[in-house]
Amino acid sequence: MWLSSLTLFVPNLSVGVVVGGLGLLCSVGLIYRGVYALFSMREDIKALQMATVIAGAGLFMWLILMQIVLSH
Repeated sequence: MWLSSLTLFVPNLSVGVVVGGLGLLCSVGLIYRGVYALFSMREDIKALQMATVIAGAGLFMWLILMQIVLSH
C-alpha cells in the first residue's frame, strides 16, 4: 500500500486508482495468509471470511478517520 503513493507523481487518475486497488488486494491477500497461518485453519473459506471482516473493519475505520479529518 505504501508504494502506491509513488503513483502520485503520475498525473493520471486511472493509474492511481488501479495501483491503489492492486495495493488493497495485496494487503487483503497478506491478511488472508496471516490469518490462515496464525490460527492454523483447516478450511479456506473460514480464513477468507475472517480476512474479509478484518479488512472491512480497517476500511471502515479509515472512512471514519477521513470523515473526522474532512469535517475539521
